Amino acid sequence: MKNKRSAVAAFGATILFWTLAGCHTYEVRQFDSVKGQAVQLGRAAVIMNALSGTSTKDRNKLFSEQLIVSLQKQGVDVAERQKVEALLVDAEMIKRGLADLSETQRAQRLGRLLKVDVIIYADAFVNHTYYQYLNRAVLNSESRRVQLQREANENGVVKSEGYPIIASHAVGLSMRGVDTATGEIVWVGYRFKATATKVKDDKPETITNFDIVRGVCDEIVADLLSIRKT
Repeated sequence: MKNKRSAVAAFGATILFWTLAGCHTYEVRQFDSVKGQAVQLGRAAVIMNALSGTSTKDRNKLFSEQLIVSLQKQGVDVAERQKVEALLVDAEMIKRGLADLSETQRAQRLGRLLKVDVIIYADAFVNHTYYQYLNRAVLNSESRRVQLQREANENGVVKSEGYPIIASHAVGLSMRGVDTATGEIVWVGYRFKATATKVKDDKPETITNFDIVRGVCDEIVADLLSIRKT
């Protein structure tokens, strides 16, 4: 499996190249069947890595909802996200000892409660956007360039004002599928994608990386389904 840290470091190392050379895409992908055979995927549940922090929760919600959409587009029935989250924090489940079960037993129990064939545990380990303003005009103010770059990185609103701009997005997602019948991991997948594009001076706009998030989720689901069909 490709090392996540290496991928992120490689992204940082290529920013300068992108800035000089224009529009480029950097991608690392991996997907493996662990048990050597596909699992029945009639109905699935998506569970994001539960880390603390508002930004992490917002990131997880974005990826969770997009993964659900990507699965549904491919004909997979998916348990409603709110129902899954409510089930995970249900005090009655804690009383029944779910928290004390092994991971295998927990997956089997959740599978029965949610009536799903597979639980997809996902981790959106990076979702980052950075704007680089370049000062190539003699009359451009350096202080204004710094201000514009700071504002763009804080709120995503790009104001070109004659400054060339590079918008860089980095998106990373890893996930594993657990067969709820056996509690075993049956496949693991990983994607990291970084892009850099020049912002047109005559079209300042709010730029997001949602298209990249959607693309990464669609692609990792396609990899999953290709294993299912083998």
